[in-house]
Amino acid sequence: MIDKSRLLDDLRKVRDRVGEPPTVGQYEELGRYSEATYSRRFGSWRRAKEIALGKAKLEKTRDEIIQDIRIADNDTLGTLTRKKYNHAGKYSSRTAKRVFDGESWTEIKKKALGNNG
Repeated sequence: MIDKSRLLDDLRKVRDRVGEPPTVGQYEELGRYSEATYSRRFGSWRRAKEIALGKAKLEKTRDEIIQDIRIADNDTLGTLTRKKYNHAGKYSSRTAKRVFDGESWTEIKKKALGNNG
C-alpha cells in the first residue's frame, strides 16, 4: 500500500508543475498514481486535494466555473459532455455542481454556454 505522505507529496509536485491545484486529467498525465488511488486512501479526490493543498485554495466561484466551461467547450470537439469537461476543464463537473448548489450538468452548461450548450 502506498504511504499517504507519498501520495500527498506527489500531488503537491504536480500542483507546482501546473501552477494551480491540478484537475484529474492534469494529475493523471503528470502524476505517479491514479485518481482512484487517492479516492480509496482519502475518501475522494477533493479530500486528498484539501489535505495536500489546503481547502481555501480549492474554493471556486460561479464566474470561474462558467469561464472554465467556456474554455473547455472551445478546446473540445463536439458536444461538451461531463466526461469531456472532467478531462479538459480546470475543475470537475462535481466542483461545478457543488458551486451551483446541486444543479444538473445540463443546467450549469446552459448558464455557461446559453442555448449553444
